[in-house]
Amino acid sequence: MFSFLRQGISQEIVRISGHCLGWFGAGDVLADIRTPGPGSGGVRAWSQDSAATGASATGLDAAAAVIYEWVMHETHSLVGLRLDGKVAWVTGSSRGLGKAIAVLLAKLGAKVVVNCFSNIALGQAVVDEITADGGQALLVAGDVMDAAEIQRMAEEIEAHWGGVDILVTNATPPQPMKWIADYEWSEYQSMYDAFVKSPFLLAQRLLPGMKASRWGRIVQITSEVFHEGMPEFSAYVAAKGAQVGWSRSMANELAAEGITVNCVAPGWIPVERHEAVPQEAKDAYVKTIPVGHWGTPLDVAWAVAWFASPQAGFLTGQTLVVNGGRTMH
Repeated sequence: MFSFLRQGISQEIVRISGHCLGWFGAGDVLADIRTPGPGSGGVRAWSQDSAATGASATGLDAAAAVIYEWVMHETHSLVGLRLDGKVAWVTGSSRGLGKAIAVLLAKLGAKVVVNCFSNIALGQAVVDEITADGGQALLVAGDVMDAAEIQRMAEEIEAHWGGVDILVTNATPPQPMKWIADYEWSEYQSMYDAFVKSPFLLAQRLLPGMKASRWGRIVQITSEVFHEGMPEFSAYVAAKGAQVGWSRSMANELAAEGITVNCVAPGWIPVERHEAVPQEAKDAYVKTIPVGHWGTPLDVAWAVAWFASPQAGFLTGQTLVVNGGRTMH
C-alpha cells in the first residue's frame, strides 16, 4: 500500500525526516502527522494545495502522494541542496510554474527576483508569500522581450542585491494552436520572440556579471512538445526547438567560464491558465502518463533547483523532461 513511498523516498530521507513525520504505520496515516506542514494548516493544508493540480489519486494512495511531496518540500535543507547568497531571476513568476519555482528557490536560500509583465498584484502576492516564510524576494515588472526593459530591470536588481547568479527563463505568451495553413507569420514570430529573443537579450545583459564571478546558472523552461512533434502546434514547437538548440550552443560556449545552461521540459501540468481547458481533454492526457497521475508545479521546481545548484556544476547542455515518462531519452 505504501509502494509509492518506498519507491519515491530513499531510506535516508525517511530516516532524517522521521522526527517530523513519525512512523508510517497502519491506520489513519494523516492523523499521525502532528508537525505543521507548509503554511499554518499542517499536512492537510498542503494536501489541499496539491489537490489544485488535478491529481486523481484517492484514499491511501493520495495520502502517500501527499506525504511524499511534503517530505520533499520540508527536507530540502537536510539533503544539502542550498542556494544561500545566490540571486535568482525567474521570469514569468507571478503564477503557475514560475511561481512554484520562485517559492522553492527562496526556500532553498536564494534571493529571488519575481518577475511579471503587468499584473503587479499577482507578482506582489508571490513576494509577500516568500517573505512571510522568511525568504527574500524582490518584484520587478517589465517586458523580458524588450532590451530597454531588461536593462532597467537588471539595474534595479543590481542596485538592490548585485548581479544575478541564476536565470530561469519561464515567461510565455499565449500559444496559438492551428494547422499550418491557418497560421500567420506574426504568430510564429511571437513564439520566437518569447523563447529565443528573450533568452538572448537576458543572457547578453547578465552574462558579464556571471563571467566576472566565474559562476552562473541558466535554466530554460522548454516543453515536452518539442520531443513529441505535436501537431497543430508548429509555431510553439518550432520555437521551443530553437530554444533547446540555443541552450546547447550556449552550454558549449560558456562551460569554461563556470556557467551552465540547461533545460527543464515539463509535460502538461495544469495551472491557472489551463482552467478553461475541457475536463475531457485533461482526462485524455492523464491516461497517457505512465506513472498514472498528474505532475505538480513542485516537480518542475525541484528539477530547476537541481540545475541551479552548486552540486550540478558538471551538468550542462542537458534537458530534463518532467512528464511522468511520456517521452524517454
